Amino acid sequence: MAFEPVLFRPHTPYVNHLADNENRAVVFNADALQASARRLYGRDDVVLAFDGPRPATPQDGEMWLSVLDLARAQQQAGLLSNDLVRASLFRLLTVTLLDTFRLLGDRPALHASAARQQTIHRIAVDYYFHDYASLPITIDDAAAAAGVATRELVAAFRASHPDDAAPTAYLRTVRLAAALDDLRNGDPTRGDTVTEISQRWGFTSPSRFAALFRATYGLTPGQVLRS
Repeated sequence: MAFEPVLFRPHTPYVNHLADNENRAVVFNADALQASARRLYGRDDVVLAFDGPRPATPQDGEMWLSVLDLARAQQQAGLLSNDLVRASLFRLLTVTLLDTFRLLGDRPALHASAARQQTIHRIAVDYYFHDYASLPITIDDAAAAAGVATRELVAAFRASHPDDAAPTAYLRTVRLAAALDDLRNGDPTRGDTVTEISQRWGFTSPSRFAALFRATYGLTPGQVLRS
């Protein structure tokens, strides 16, 4: 039996005739969904008003059902107790919902704004942060590389990460991962030290570096260097 998803909008009456049906529902908080839509499109004027209860295309409806199956599988596996998994799933459901059931308004403009957010994020991540993490760059430099203001770069990161990660936090994560590689390849007998490696990647406070490292990897930098 084929399933077709239907969007039930608040304060909108519906009449349904159901017989021998299996019903599955995902309930969204309207305020949270609108906030996610504004982050996704990078526009503060987006209003959560849909143009109808049915998917824009049959293919969109099939995609929504696939994502719903994934959500159900993660729930049954007990994965939703993990904050990161839950946040990632919420973002996936939100983005898919907005693709499946279209908002009222200028659709090309909304899609263009979403595509712009993705482009800004990709340039900053793929062509700047990873390539220049060893240099004393800032998020202002990354914004300039993407051809946007710093405020727009921050908005693009908020739209692209379920945990609203800021570009400063992302750059720190990249540098922390690079420091991990250097510690793994380091040799204390050659004179490699935790302090020298951490400073190489822009961490000026040894205690702060050690705390971030342990919180991320579960080991101290010294343990990795000596292993």
